[in-house]
Amino acid sequence: MYIQISNYINLIYATLCVLGLFFIWVFIRTILFRNRKTKKLKITATEKTMYHQKRLFELIEIDTPSFISGDGYSKFKQKIEEQFPLLHSILQKEKVDGNAIYSYKSSKIDSPSILFATHIDYNGEHLDAYKEDNLIYGNGTFDSKSLLYTIFEAIELTLKEKGKLDLNFTLVITNDDEAKKDGLTKIINLFLKRGAFFNLVIEEGSGIIDSQVYGLRSTYALIGLGVSGKLQLRFESSNLDKLNKFIFEIKKPNFFKMKIDNKSIKVLGSIAKDMRFMDRLFLNNLFIFRRKSKKIIEEKYDEIEKMLKTNVNVQNIENVDNKYCVEVAFELSTHEKPADILIHLDDLMEKYDIDYKITNITEPSKITKTYNYGYNVVKKAISNVFKETYIAPVIVTKISEKRYFDKVSDCVIRFSPLYYDFNAFNSAKNNQPYIDCSSLELGIEFFKYILNNYNNSKIKKWKV
Repeated sequence: MYIQISNYINLIYATLCVLGLFFIWVFIRTILFRNRKTKKLKITATEKTMYHQKRLFELIEIDTPSFISGDGYSKFKQKIEEQFPLLHSILQKEKVDGNAIYSYKSSKIDSPSILFATHIDYNGEHLDAYKEDNLIYGNGTFDSKSLLYTIFEAIELTLKEKGKLDLNFTLVITNDDEAKKDGLTKIINLFLKRGAFFNLVIEEGSGIIDSQVYGLRSTYALIGLGVSGKLQLRFESSNLDKLNKFIFEIKKPNFFKMKIDNKSIKVLGSIAKDMRFMDRLFLNNLFIFRRKSKKIIEEKYDEIEKMLKTNVNVQNIENVDNKYCVEVAFELSTHEKPADILIHLDDLMEKYDIDYKITNITEPSKITKTYNYGYNVVKKAISNVFKETYIAPVIVTKISEKRYFDKVSDCVIRFSPLYYDFNAFNSAKNNQPYIDCSSLELGIEFFKYILNNYNNSKIKKWKV
């Protein structure tokens, strides 16, 4: 009897020791896995800020909406030809349904091929452009003439300094990005027909994130490795009140639940390093605290939560043949498929007597590998230009960022090197976009770094 009790006590003691060692390891891991320095990106005006502001403003004040035909695009074309003469004299240009492709062929036989992509339109109400201190307000300041300007200026300066580019280069500029993207689809098909392949593609997507946006202590550069899928549904009802109630339900923040899956663990692990100790304790040890981590994100980190669940984008209700109809885009999380959305909606559609039609399904893009040479060149460019930032890879859940370049490249990066502080970020969400022109020079330096440092000989030496 004594031996049995003694063995039982020893077993309890051994179990407590193992648990104690385990929790000591968890605490040590939390202490070690942290950002030892708080990095805050500070944007300051330079002697070139006013120069860039003047030139960008000339582009912003030209109205180029995606939903009205007019002479805005013609004026825009004339202005960029005036501002960037070397680019327009040295690079070849072709048009595809009003969209532009600029290209440069290197004289070196084995030169790598890279592509930058952006657009110039906007989809929303007209906003008058005006300047205030270092700021420019108006359409295109946030999405996306500012980005186009930095790309053009980087190419122009590189040509001015070297007289050439050291690689094969392509620039795609679309004016139907916010509409149907028909022109872009034709461009991709044109590349496929020609057998074009790009070692690196950089398009819009993620970017430099103010610490306040994600509730962190440091500034982060989020590099988009891929884009999740989308389900487009058309809901119909003869009863407007029921349709409105249905829409109200699906737009509730908690209608779709977030989930931490294998695709999101890496980015959460990186971001968690910047959180305070208790939050870091749980998010740095997701394998045992996944449920608690979800609760922390839901309560404290709204923007991080949006990255981990399906988002709903509802259009205006229309009356068609005495039926009320509405188009809704479900921008899928990495853990959900179109069938999951339909199952989730089934009871609600029955409750409000709603009919539906599937109008479009967009598959998720291929995911760029973090060991890809192009990804690492982008990381080095960020580190060299935006010194006070941390870097994390992400999967982009905003479907407007999907532009199908993964059909012609195995390294598509979604990243915009323009910094918008917390106020600018919120203003853009409220359709009052503006940009601090002090950030333009950093964006230009980022693209110049890519143009001058992507090297085919380095690709061959790169070890996977």
